[in-house]
Amino acid sequence: TSLKLAPGATHGLSSLDVAFAMDITGSMSAELNDVKKNVSALIGAFSKEKINIAGRQEPLKLRFAFVGYRDKDEDGASWLEKTDFINAGEEKKFDEILAGMQAKGGGDIPESVHIALGEAISSLGWETQNGKAIILIGDAPPKDIQMRQEIIDQAKGKDMAIHTIAVGEAADMLAAWKALSGATEGSFAKISDVKEGETKQTETVKN
Repeated sequence: TSLKLAPGATHGLSSLDVAFAMDITGSMSAELNDVKKNVSALIGAFSKEKINIAGRQEPLKLRFAFVGYRDKDEDGASWLEKTDFINAGEEKKFDEILAGMQAKGGGDIPESVHIALGEAISSLGWETQNGKAIILIGDAPPKDIQMRQEIIDQAKGKDMAIHTIAVGEAADMLAAWKALSGATEGSFAKISDVKEGETKQTETVKN
């Protein structure tokens, strides 16, 4: 895949933790099935990645986690759905988790994006020695915009890249996604450019 996963993946690390953070509010209902298929395809593509170790092409050891978010103010206890890391090779289990996701709730347009990213960074079982990446997928901008720098600092403190995939063309969402990826050495792409595990026209945004 042409989506660059994490700084750690280019530093000779052979293991990588990838957490998907995805908007699962009502506004995503029309796109959610396609997004699920694309996520499954990305997982399949990542699982085929190789890394050069002492001149040998070795499989990249991967673990995947999932954080589905809504609007914390509007949706109460159901605002967050979280699954901690599972190993590559258990994609069927991950597909079952994705299949169970329902697009609902959300209230007004902005969602609890940064709080969800904070949950992903702080509460998932990241392995200290692994490369780390979050892939953020959604169509609505953050309502908690004041938390952006805090989240960026948390991610950078763990050498964690935040990659962003935009669903739709909302200008404030696009700006927020590019700000997050640009500040954490991540990549930006649109969901329309993600197909069968590959990303076309990915954009690495520099500050």
